[in-house]
Amino acid sequence: MDESDTVIMWIGRKLPDWEKVVESSCLNSNDVFPLILHILAQKVCTGETILVPNQIEIITRSLQGQFISQIQKQCSNMFMGEKLQGQKEMHVDQSRIGILTSVYTIFTFISRRCPKLAHDYVAQIIPGCIGVLSTMMGIQSTSGNTAALQELLQNFQQLLQTTNFDKTEKAEMAIKKNRNRYEMTELEETALHEMDPPDDFREIPIVPSIEEIHSGDAPFLRTNKRVGSYLDAHHYLDVHFRLLREDFVHPLRKGIQDFMNHR
Repeated sequence: MDESDTVIMWIGRKLPDWEKVVESSCLNSNDVFPLILHILAQKVCTGETILVPNQIEIITRSLQGQFISQIQKQCSNMFMGEKLQGQKEMHVDQSRIGILTSVYTIFTFISRRCPKLAHDYVAQIIPGCIGVLSTMMGIQSTSGNTAALQELLQNFQQLLQTTNFDKTEKAEMAIKKNRNRYEMTELEETALHEMDPPDDFREIPIVPSIEEIHSGDAPFLRTNKRVGSYLDAHHYLDVHFRLLREDFVHPLRKGIQDFMNHR
């Protein structure tokens, strides 16, 4: 068991106490905030581990209003040129680039493991980080020491672009491909379930129409959720009614189309 697993298990056992810390006023301390950021970035979100559910729970429980607000506050302070003045003996990088690198690591993890959660937070945090880095690039351009800043700036821009994908476009692409559910990517499945259905499933007749039988368009189907929960009962019933109906309609449609093509 490596150090990251040990930290994840320890926080997991003391999660209520951990939540009190990230929600308390001590988070405003220039010592506590970078330390928590460092622990989340370097110990919880990095490395290979079998404790992925524990990682996700720690991150989602940590990203409460106080912690997110503190990240926004620090970005604002950095934009104004202020520095964290913590204790040097903590051995935690409290420089602007150190703080921003930790933020990038955490949000990269969120984007990969919790894409829906990433949509909720990326728009609040990442543009501010990009603004700080762009300002720092302008200030340090004369010294020529901008390679690390440029790389981190590009990483944040790529993260923002990747996270803010067009849900409808991704969902429609998955529908057009009409893939087997096991071939869909996690992003495509998420996009499908977040997409509004084209009609109310309660108004769809059980027996298909002649137009539907002869149509070459793929039906609107969403996969049975393998990860996470349904939004509500309506979401659950919509998904499973359409899947059950397609199990009945598909062989009928295919049989009639084959007959018409070979008669």
